[in-house]
Amino acid sequence: MSWQTTPNPWNHESSLSYVTRFHAEDGRRKIMVRVTPKAVDLVARMRKEIASDLAGTLANMDRNEGETAEHSSLTPNFRS
Repeated sequence: MSWQTTPNPWNHESSLSYVTRFHAEDGRRKIMVRVTPKAVDLVARMRKEIASDLAGTLANMDRNEGETAEHSSLTPNFRS
């Protein structure tokens, strides 16, 4: 498989206008990818939805379930 036919992971995102490609100043063969405001907006909306879903799930737990989830090593850390 040549480099021309190798799948590019940015093709789909580029076609949806989530990223733009441009040539780097230090080398014309180096292709850079820039995230667009449309993608930033998508991520912000997804974060809000995830937070809302998580809050709803936690609100429906009883006290013991909530304490278990709080101390579980499987609980993701969203504070980063």
